Amino acid sequence: MVMLVIFVIGSLAFLVASLDKATVKNERNRNTATALAMAKDALIARAVSDASSPGSLPCPDITGDGVAQTATDCTYYIGRLPWKTLGLPRLTDSHGQELWYALSRNFRDDSSNNPLNSDSSGDLIISGSPSANNVIAIVFAPGPNLNGQSRSSNSINCLTTGNSQPENLCAASYLEGSNANLDTKTNLNVQFVADDATDTFNDQLIYIINANLLPSVEKRIAREVKQCLDDYAAISSEKYPWAAPVSSMSYTSTTNTRFGRIPTVPQIFISGLISGDSGYSSLMSKLNALDNAEQACRSNDNLQSALTNAANQLLTFLNTLSDPPYSATFINQARAAASAALPGNSYSQPCDYIDNHSVNQVRSNLNQANSTLGTLDTQSPQDSTMSDVWPASCKPLPASSYWNAWRNLVFYEVHDHYRPNGSKSCGATASPNCMTIIGNASPEISPSPRAAVLIAGKNLNTIVRNPANLSDYLEGINSAVPATGTLETYKLEDQADKQINDVIVCADGLGRNQYSKCK
Repeated sequence: MVMLVIFVIGSLAFLVASLDKATVKNERNRNTATALAMAKDALIARAVSDASSPGSLPCPDITGDGVAQTATDCTYYIGRLPWKTLGLPRLTDSHGQELWYALSRNFRDDSSNNPLNSDSSGDLIISGSPSANNVIAIVFAPGPNLNGQSRSSNSINCLTTGNSQPENLCAASYLEGSNANLDTKTNLNVQFVADDATDTFNDQLIYIINANLLPSVEKRIAREVKQCLDDYAAISSEKYPWAAPVSSMSYTSTTNTRFGRIPTVPQIFISGLISGDSGYSSLMSKLNALDNAEQACRSNDNLQSALTNAANQLLTFLNTLSDPPYSATFINQARAAASAALPGNSYSQPCDYIDNHSVNQVRSNLNQANSTLGTLDTQSPQDSTMSDVWPASCKPLPASSYWNAWRNLVFYEVHDHYRPNGSKSCGATASPNCMTIIGNASPEISPSPRAAVLIAGKNLNTIVRNPANLSDYLEGINSAVPATGTLETYKLEDQADKQINDVIVCADGLGRNQYSKCK
């Protein structure tokens, strides 16, 4: 009995000791995991809110003071976590060691030489368990020293930087395996490793990839554009400007274009910017060609072929024009001038001057057409209650340092009732529905949006995006039938299944920071 009691007591003591060790280990793991998660969240928040280059991250701390290096091209792309720069307390793992941080060079904070948008991916790779590609940043908890690592202030030849560094600023004194490899601007280390703890490896890590970061940046860009549009509507009778056609890379707002990209200047004229229309210069060259051929005919009856050619080119081009911005009167007058210049119309040879009737008819119709065109190009406002400039509060349009990186991925649709001269009749109690947003993402702002901002997510195809091709950017309804008043968007976890990753934020004239569900 005595031996049995001793055995039970010994077993219980061993069990309690084992449980204590397991409890301590689990608690340490939780503390380390909490520190790593805080660092990851702070890095993402910093990237999303960056003023000059949304999505970018600071350089590592290479001096040990908690402050990121301020160079636009980091001296080293691995170092300590810059906790002061991130607004964090001094984070440590469960062994009291400060966290380390590796950054993908193409996500550095350098808006001039490093444009970032939805298609940007990190260049770091993590092998082992877990493994990941296209990693943007990694945060390491180094744990206690292993393999004879020393972490004093004494200088050594640092294996990571390739030069003399204090031991406590050298990654090789804290990290193991490929995590400690040579990592300089001329020899960047992009291969890192994750694994279970052993006697020779005890790094714990957390990482950031495109899906963790860029969707939040896309929402930030969409909100800024939304706020600009709502600020514009606030000084424009609650109405929104025409969009810039997707097919044109001039970013020129065009009359009757309700779906497209954000224009550099808001357009509210009937045709006043007919002279800025993408087809205007071609029209003028064809009118001038017919004018010159008609005048040449008056001095040389043998120039009929030149007159016929000019007339046919003008007739073909007139078929591409619409009313508005070009009036039906102008189109008919120009067509009459071209038709009078063709053989078989009025006279078999319009250059024949038996009585000059045919060329006189060409001249008369040309004069009428040019006169009508001149009245169209007066820049008379289509809606005098609307502004022809963006308000000063518009941050991203068009002067921000990062707008050029995003402008091809940002699209905009205005409901027909809230375009220039719109009736503003939807959105009221009697007629509540303006635009319709389908899907399960609960896009922000308004139960009855008057306009919507769309941000193209990461390229879902392997092709190089053609800026003039809408389907290279948007998916589903968003790419198939623009300006229908119906768009779709989905939660991040459903985007892969739906093959639609467009972010939508709706505008309703409420102005800044007025966010509610879109449907």
